[in-house]
Amino acid sequence: MAAINIVGAENLDGRVDVAHALGSAGTAMYIYDLLPGQTGGPYRYEYEEECLLVVHGSVVLRTDREHTLERGDLICFPPGPASAQRSRRADP
Repeated sequence: MAAINIVGAENLDGRVDVAHALGSAGTAMYIYDLLPGQTGGPYRYEYEEECLLVVHGSVVLRTDREHTLERGDLICFPPGPASAQRSRRADP
């Protein structure tokens, strides 16, 4: 069984590829390390269920409106365009 410490994991291209580090071929899982005000990518949706867990700080999530998520908050999105979203790290 593989294990990864997310605090010290190698961060390539602004994200940690957790699934790859664990040797998983059936799951996609990434950790993004965002600076205050930095976005987690373009406004988008996935074709598979997607979850967002705030590990540290707070994140502003934009769906049909803005939601502020705090450390420990977990939210999941169903697949498809109806759950399109974009996130950015909130300013300290």
